[in-house]
Amino acid sequence: MTLLIDLVDQVRDLTDAGAFKAMAEQLRGHAEPAFAPEAPIDELRAGVAASRAAAELEIGARALAGVPGAVSEEASQLLSNVGHLQCINAQARLAMYAIPAQFAAPADGLSGAALDNPAVLEDIASSDPADFETLRNISAYHREHARFHAHYWMERGAELAREASKIKLIGDHWIAGGGPKPDTGLDYTDIRFRAAPCTDLNVFQAIHDIGILFLEGAGEPPEIGILKTRLGDLSTEIGENGRFLATMMGGAWERESMMLAPDLIIAAWPRLQVVASNWRSALGMVVMGRLLDGVLARMNSIDFAPAAVRADMGGAGTRLRDAGWALDMAAKISAETGSFMADNDWRYARYAAFLSDKF
Repeated sequence: MTLLIDLVDQVRDLTDAGAFKAMAEQLRGHAEPAFAPEAPIDELRAGVAASRAAAELEIGARALAGVPGAVSEEASQLLSNVGHLQCINAQARLAMYAIPAQFAAPADGLSGAALDNPAVLEDIASSDPADFETLRNISAYHREHARFHAHYWMERGAELAREASKIKLIGDHWIAGGGPKPDTGLDYTDIRFRAAPCTDLNVFQAIHDIGILFLEGAGEPPEIGILKTRLGDLSTEIGENGRFLATMMGGAWERESMMLAPDLIIAAWPRLQVVASNWRSALGMVVMGRLLDGVLARMNSIDFAPAAVRADMGGAGTRLRDAGWALDMAAKISAETGSFMADNDWRYARYAAFLSDKF
């Protein structure tokens, strides 16, 4: 993908949810081909940036959709600020990779209000105090849950980064031509010599750290198979969790919108930022799952049997290194998700303090 657009100029005059939605859909359309297993790694990198920018804009669209029916000028301004903050986040996602696209204007009649549930907030100020007790409980329990997820996703990111480093190291080694040539005078089908190491395929100095050992009398190292199984399991788990959480955040936005009432507006900003952050994380998990699918596909395209690797060591090394780079991208999203969750803690605290003072 070529650097062709200046997103800052594109969004300067965008004020409704329809335009944000249209831009998000265009970005996703440009990103889709990049997730093909055979796509060049630079296209995949740009595709991930576009997908994540689209996620930011989708959340911005949700905020702007509430502007026309906002219960006060303050509420309108707050929702507008949320929407444009998401636009800034999208710009940051594309800071290194701008996507070639001409963003179409929304179709006739497609306004921010039409994109969402048309119901307007009514009688917020007279809500039952029990409603606010429910909000308090939801916030308190999910704050504790977010504290777990803050370190969980950072640790998962570190785990994925370690695995990426392992396969990148081997890939680089093969691209460079490998190590010393093996002794071809031995019969490696003989049980006595099947444990002989592949001196050209192994990175001797790193075996103690990466734990992957190629043997002359064996096929794919079991450590490679274990990693592929783990990636497949994680892909399914993370993708499903992301889709579930994204759905829940749509409901959370509706629920927390009662805070847009004039006498509650001070609490709306931190709480809606928590929802936006969690929504961003959820959509990031979906991208992470797709990345892990791609890593697995790239690794499955390599025959790790020693003879097969030697037949095209440079090609196998390139595919393995590309898989490592894609895994790096997934690791980064995971770490970012943990960072987002950690950032939410102070927002939860500010929101809880307001509810305690008010009710």
